[in-house]
Amino acid sequence: MKIGNWLIGLRVTDLPLPDILRDFIIRERGGIQELYPPQEEAVRKGLFDGKNIVMCTSTATGKTLMAELAMVNAVLTRNVKAIMAVPLRALAYEKARDLRIYEKLGVRIAVTTGEYDRRMPGS
Repeated sequence: MKIGNWLIGLRVTDLPLPDILRDFIIRERGGIQELYPPQEEAVRKGLFDGKNIVMCTSTATGKTLMAELAMVNAVLTRNVKAIMAVPLRALAYEKARDLRIYEKLGVRIAVTTGEYDRRMPGS
């Protein structure tokens, strides 16, 4: 179905993801069943086909979930590493905490914040 510029009606069960990830999302991520229109558009534009997508939309429209799914899908299906870059140290630790749920699927989560000591050795 189409409302304005948005396609609607794509359900999590319809996503082109491995069964283990699709079932995990439904079970572990608050029972998400249906995508918001911006999420659906990202899927239809190739998010899970390995295409690069920039998703610019309002707050609380599921951008982070789609980034997580794209990353975890790539890790599970293509055995690659994924990076989530955020602008603040506190946000990096918050996202790492949130992503740890995927450790149940065998995904390793690590955080680095680029901190370093400005003093020169021997000073």
